[in-house]
Amino acid sequence: MVRRLLTPRWLAIHLLAIVLVVACVLLGQWQLGRADELHQSAGAGEPAPVPLQSLTQLRGGVTGTAVGRLVTVTGTYDVAHTYLVPGHPQGGQAGLWVLDVVRLPSGAGVLVVRAWVPSAAAAATFGSPSGPVVVTGRLDASDDPSGGLAPGTTLPAGQVAAANPVDLLSLVPYPLYDGYVVLRAQQPPAPAGLALVPSPKTGSAVPGFYFQHVAYVALWWLFALFVAFFWYRLVRDESRAVGTPGADG
Repeated sequence: MVRRLLTPRWLAIHLLAIVLVVACVLLGQWQLGRADELHQSAGAGEPAPVPLQSLTQLRGGVTGTAVGRLVTVTGTYDVAHTYLVPGHPQGGQAGLWVLDVVRLPSGAGVLVVRAWVPSAAAAATFGSPSGPVVVTGRLDASDDPSGGLAPGTTLPAGQVAAANPVDLLSLVPYPLYDGYVVLRAQQPPAPAGLALVPSPKTGSAVPGFYFQHVAYVALWWLFALFVAFFWYRLVRDESRAVGTPGADG
């Protein structure tokens, strides 16, 4: 029987089973490592704020990996270009975004959603600050230029449909970075009572990915056990066949 299990055909079966089992075990360990990386990443907190220019270019779009990242913008609020964006309820109350432009030393501008107000009249209470500022906020991709408004909608003076540089092409006489920054903090500090716009983190380390990797670990290792069991059944059946009267051996 031993000689029969050492024929070239059976040696190939033994080798294939060993290769498959080892490969499945190693793939399971790799998936386990990926799951551990995601777990550590989720517990480590988000990265520190970085300058806006390190994540996006002036004539480039905001990529998916940059959306939701904390960024800093250093410049001066352009007090001549402050706008309101309607259609943004907050806390169950209708309201508008206060959309400012921070002009960088390079001459380009960045849209900053500075606050939420319940009405256009309330926006006058929080005028744009003068002098140099450092804005910290979350970077987001540009909104749809229509802002969800019905076609043909006419807005009052000083309002734009969306936080999108396209809407400001005819209003702001210098280039604007794509996307916009939702204010989280500012130096010098923003006025007291300013209602910030919520900007939840939208990173890529989704918790579900962790459990997905753990599930893959179990699948790879179950497959290794299946291969080992299948090899055992083949060897057992062959052994029984050899021991059966009349069988070749």
